[in-house]
Amino acid sequence: MSMLAELIKKIPHIPYIISQSLKKKHRFRMMAKQKNMVDPAQDKRPKYWKKAGVDVRGRFRVGYDVYFDAGNAERIHIEEGVWIAARCLILCHKRILKEYCVGDDYNKTPYQIKDVTLKKGCCIGMQSIIMPGVTVGEGAIIGAGSVVTRDIPPYTVATGNPAVVVKTFPNKSE
Repeated sequence: MSMLAELIKKIPHIPYIISQSLKKKHRFRMMAKQKNMVDPAQDKRPKYWKKAGVDVRGRFRVGYDVYFDAGNAERIHIEEGVWIAARCLILCHKRILKEYCVGDDYNKTPYQIKDVTLKKGCCIGMQSIIMPGVTVGEGAIIGAGSVVTRDIPPYTVATGNPAVVVKTFPNKSE
């Protein structure tokens, strides 16, 4: 009898441990492979956004699984060099809840529709939500998972829920 067979007899859960170890190695290899892969649709997404009616003023990048308000696409304005990371959400509408009361039907609550503007060279971090009426300034960076409810000034970093400015970048001469 081999040493491995003897070991398995003594410790019956060894095959399980070995299989789990192999699964982890396989997952790691797949993750490493995927990390170095090029996203095949990366160059196509901006074209679809333009066809859907988004106001595009130059080249921009869109990660995978990004949703935008397709019913109000013409209210989304994107300038040159914008990067929208994966799984973001850009909304141009929201419910007006000022007169909503107990017993009211939420489905009959009217919408407020406002434009969203992403200025030149701004970056929207992964899984961020951009709410209606927001302008993200030129060169601004929105941290991952942020909910942007107000305008973000140019060349700043904003993060959180709701997003607040946590850093302002200096001019090159300073």
